Amino acid sequence: MKQVTSKEFYKVIGPLDVTLTLTEDYPYTTYFKLRNGETVGRIAPIVNLGFTTVEAYYLMEVAQ
Repeated sequence: MKQVTSKEFYKVIGPLDVTLTLTEDYPYTTYFKLRNGETVGRIAPIVNLGFTTVEAYYLMEVAQ
């Protein structure tokens, strides 16, 4: 997976027919999967010094 900006992420994911899957353990990561189960992207939290949480966006290389 390659880290991308949120704009790049949603530009690719937006037109796709995807389902969302969340991880059960903290930190909670959202996986974007095609109906056949293939993962095309994910959003994962990044904790900075335990105070601020930002999100990192990742796309599979083939999804771009």
